[in-house]
Amino acid sequence: MTILLGNALDNAVHAASEFGEVQPDPKPEIRFTADTINDQFAIQIENPCLSVTWAESFPRGNQDWLPAEAFVSTQGSGYGLRRMEMITEKYGGRAWFSFDAKNRVFVTRLMLPVNEV
Repeated sequence: MTILLGNALDNAVHAASEFGEVQPDPKPEIRFTADTINDQFAIQIENPCLSVTWAESFPRGNQDWLPAEAFVSTQGSGYGLRRMEMITEKYGGRAWFSFDAKNRVFVTRLMLPVNEV
C-alpha cells in the first residue's frame, strides 16, 4: 500500500508542480478521496496536468478509463502507472487512469479488496 500510494501521490505532485509553473493562479490542487465501496477500498486522486503522452500502439477510442499501457512519459518510463497496475492486480484489485484534456486533469483510480488493505 505504501508503494502504491507513494507512486500515485508522487505522480500527482510532480504534475501539479509543472502545471503551477505555467498557471500559478489559482494554485493547483490535488484531490485525494478514499472510501469503501461494497468490499473494495477505493482511492481516487485527481491532479492538474498539462498534458500526457499517449502510447501510439494503444487504441484509445472513446474510453474514459484506460490501463497503464495507454500512457507513456516523454522518457518512455510510463510514470509508474504500470507498477501501480501490477500491485493492485497482485492483490485482486484494479487500477484505471484517465486524462481530461479539456480541463487538464489526470485521474488515478485504484481499488483493492478490503481484506488486502
